[in-house]
Amino acid sequence: MAVYVVSNNLYLQEGMTALIRSTGTKVIKAGIHDLPFDLLSFEDIIILHLSPDSKNYARIISSLNRLTKLMVVQTSMNLLCCHADHIINAKDSLSNLKQATLNLLKTIKSKINDGPLLSRIENIIINYALA
Repeated sequence: MAVYVVSNNLYLQEGMTALIRSTGTKVIKAGIHDLPFDLLSFEDIIILHLSPDSKNYARIISSLNRLTKLMVVQTSMNLLCCHADHIINAKDSLSNLKQATLNLLKTIKSKINDGPLLSRIENIIINYALA
């Protein structure tokens, strides 16, 4: 399991890194374009900081959320409403940030079943019965 902290704000990135390291977890500071997308798994965690300067990250959020556990730290809550495992305000208290981080570390995420839930014959039987 790897924890990546992605932010343009150096102070927030260092603060989140120190907060997560206090739990005994290894943290990797990275840029959004430096993430190893082909090596990411459901075990990995990405903490992504969104600010008005980094609005272009919004395009990558949905793909990251399908690959990993994702927490979005926003500068203002009305900046973006997106699909992520956790969304938190950067101005929240230290205890709230720590609790959200611990919850994210405990979260178990599994792959969504993309295939059909029923076989072809079962679908035919159900469609015939409902007709």
